Amino acid sequence: MALPRSSTNVLSTRVITQPTEFRDLRVRWDEAVERSADPNVFLTWEWLTTWWEHFGERGDLHIVVITRGDELVLIAPMMRSRVGTFPVQVSVLRSMSYDAGDYGGVVLAPDAPEAIEALADHLEQQIIEDRCVIVIPRLATDSAFLNTFVPLMRSRERVDIVESVLDGSCPFNDVREGFDLQRTAKKHKVFQRSRRLYEQEDDVRFAYHSGRDLEEGLEWLERVHELRWSDRMDELQGLFASPEQRDFLLDAVRALDHQDWVRLLSLSVDGRPIAVDLAFEYAGRWSMFKGAIDPEYGRFSPGQLMTHRMFEDGMARGDVVFDFMRGDHDYKQRWANGERVLVTLTLTRRGLPGTLDRRRFRAASALERRRSRRARAPRSAV
Repeated sequence: MALPRSSTNVLSTRVITQPTEFRDLRVRWDEAVERSADPNVFLTWEWLTTWWEHFGERGDLHIVVITRGDELVLIAPMMRSRVGTFPVQVSVLRSMSYDAGDYGGVVLAPDAPEAIEALADHLEQQIIEDRCVIVIPRLATDSAFLNTFVPLMRSRERVDIVESVLDGSCPFNDVREGFDLQRTAKKHKVFQRSRRLYEQEDDVRFAYHSGRDLEEGLEWLERVHELRWSDRMDELQGLFASPEQRDFLLDAVRALDHQDWVRLLSLSVDGRPIAVDLAFEYAGRWSMFKGAIDPEYGRFSPGQLMTHRMFEDGMARGDVVFDFMRGDHDYKQRWANGERVLVTLTLTRRGLPGTLDRRRFRAASALERRRSRRARAPRSAV
């Protein structure tokens, strides 16, 4: 059932608990994300519904929707579950897609800060009446939502809020502040390495994969990703770390590609991929989500060549932000002119009961992570 439309300007809060209601919101949801104060491809209907289709058995839908008249002014995509086993068990209300996507948060209309207070009222009710732990991960410290929500919750006498810098940082480049792509490329010897690649190898090609060519690009991404990790002793990381996560990622990319938000770029030599980068172009921003290079071609620095090509193409299209996502690696810092920190918010009852709830949640989460690592142990040995 779709949300009712109204001609009033009074804020109204409701909770969506049925998948059919979630599906019916598709058009209005994505319209709200695109005009959000903090546009984020990981908050789109396509990304979240795909995650729910793969992992919805983990809990129950709890999507908080706040409207003003007929306008969606805030969407907090959350889910309710019980984490852990007795005696280490706790009721948790947390963001959907909490383990996938580099940014979390809520969908927030830029002219509706009062909607944040309405959300705060709802979450406080869940904490006090249902005694649950609320977890909102991967919030950027420069987000409009975070900078209003945290002071608001700290002023509430019955709620305790912990802000943890656990999710790392995201280097980015905002070209609106001025960026000389030519100079940066020369500094990192992009043209020199590109010229050497074309001189020493035959049939060198850059190509974007979408539509009918998407599956080839996804297969190439997996192939080169395997090569990248084949000679490393540490555990395979990211959304290719388990078959379940891999299947989710591939389906999510397919769903986003239908909206023309996927930029899957490959660099090949004689039909063999030597570098593949998966990025999302959304609301004037490039999210450089996952990349892989063939170590055999490392002397050409194919990662640098790919980054330059994405900047070149994105800037030509009028995009203004290039986000390298989580991880402050040197190769990202070479192209970045800014960095944002990600934090996780944990909200509980105030005092000893809330402290115990947080401890139970941490213990239960640690057990979940250990079980997950054991489950994918054969995969990590590849």
